[in-house]
Amino acid sequence: MNSSTSSTQPVRAVASMLDKHFSAQELQELTYDLGIDLENLPGAGKLAQCRELVTYIMRREKKARPQMADLLAACVRMRPDIEWKDAFADLLPKELPKEPFYPHPYNTAAIRQLLLYAFEEDMALAKFCQQQFPDILTYFGAGKSFREKAQILIGYCQRRGLWPKLMDLMKANYPNAYAKFSPYEVRK
Repeated sequence: MNSSTSSTQPVRAVASMLDKHFSAQELQELTYDLGIDLENLPGAGKLAQCRELVTYIMRREKKARPQMADLLAACVRMRPDIEWKDAFADLLPKELPKEPFYPHPYNTAAIRQLLLYAFEEDMALAKFCQQQFPDILTYFGAGKSFREKAQILIGYCQRRGLWPKLMDLMKANYPNAYAKFSPYEVRK
């Protein structure tokens, strides 16, 4: 077996698992959380895009902050019942970053669904943010879609450690929506 074949097997294994366990929409959300625009990656079809995603992250490992561990963490958070570590083993850097990209126990995909369902439209989300997280409005700029604003709120809460506040507010003010998409905490 040549080294090219041996290096592509782990890529194929991870890509196959991503393809099998995530919908196209979930892959979009997962990559958005990682700061990667899946639509900018080549590849026709979901499996090809998954392969390109893994290959893209491998190329970036050499130039920027390692993201393979972040991809693994995102997969574990979104699909905690799946055994991911074996598929990722040959792709992870020898030394993992001390602070992963997801330093919280929350399932961002479920929270995104909650926000989109609870607010139903852009203005309701903007009003909620204006009342509860006024600093975030500077990030909402012109041309941002409703979905992008929900993602901005998720990232804002993640970076500032505001998950408890957001989740308490959602549970108190939108109990039916909150119940629909729970659990939000990832099991350990």
